[in-house]
Amino acid sequence: MDAIVTKNITKSYGKHQVLKGINLNIKRGKYLLCLVKMGLGSQP
Repeated sequence: MDAIVTKNITKSYGKHQVLKGINLNIKRGKYLLCLVKMGLGSQP
């Protein structure tokens, strides 16, 4: 069973598209690690 499902995610900043058509299925009990550069909305 999927715990998290996303379909066709898009994100733009003005005319600059940074995500297009992102699909993600994460099974229950699995982990997802996201690494981001500091200063891009991340929390310390």
